[in-house]
Amino acid sequence: MAIKKLKTKHKYKTFSIETLGDYVELVDRCFSNDPVLFRGQREDKPLLPRIARVKPRTSILYDEKAMLDALARESVGLIGHNPETEWDWLALAQHHGMATRLLDWTTNPLAGLWFAVEKPAEAPTDSGVVWVFDPKDEDLVNDPKSQSPFSGQFTKVFIPRHVTARIRAQSGAFTVHKYIKTKKTFIPFDNNPRYQGRLVKICVPGGCFSNLRWDLDRYGVNSFSLFPDIDGLCRHQTWRNSLSIDELPD
Repeated sequence: MAIKKLKTKHKYKTFSIETLGDYVELVDRCFSNDPVLFRGQREDKPLLPRIARVKPRTSILYDEKAMLDALARESVGLIGHNPETEWDWLALAQHHGMATRLLDWTTNPLAGLWFAVEKPAEAPTDSGVVWVFDPKDEDLVNDPKSQSPFSGQFTKVFIPRHVTARIRAQSGAFTVHKYIKTKKTFIPFDNNPRYQGRLVKICVPGGCFSNLRWDLDRYGVNSFSLFPDIDGLCRHQTWRNSLSIDELPD
């Protein structure tokens, strides 16, 4: 199957691919800037950070600060370095499961695709998605020491220092989402008119996930390469030596 361009009511372009070759061709055709960000999702959900999906005990801003203060206070001896900025603390918190205003992306297009297809689709008719964002220079956080992730008017792109091995392995990047106090909410990135024109959505049919996982593994993209620790190794070996539900014979 060739690349398909899909009709959409949104400002962003939408395509559908089925093979790794289609995906690589589409990325090469559409994006030449650096950096370009990729985010794979097994389900087509709005682009919202995790903290926007939790119900706060007090308020999002109060609880967000309380969590980060507790992390800085109680993580002494648990991490092998001392984060230098609020940005570093947020990146560390995000990669260890805390709800933050960061949304995970990668500058590696193959890693983005892997995150979309790593697990079987809920149903073969479902589609995963890879979102692609082409940021401008003014979108980037250029001076973390003088800027705060909790101020400013717009969502920003943060390319972090490699404060964890996973960030390094995954070529990690983040969008840092702006909380709208007047509306007491975050605006989904895909609904933000400031960025919609620079977003591309690539749909991946659920029936293609299995073949894409094996093709990506052939090129060295798998659980162990992206999670270079004992957890990633065990996940990879489990996958290599068992059948996923979408690999079972009919």
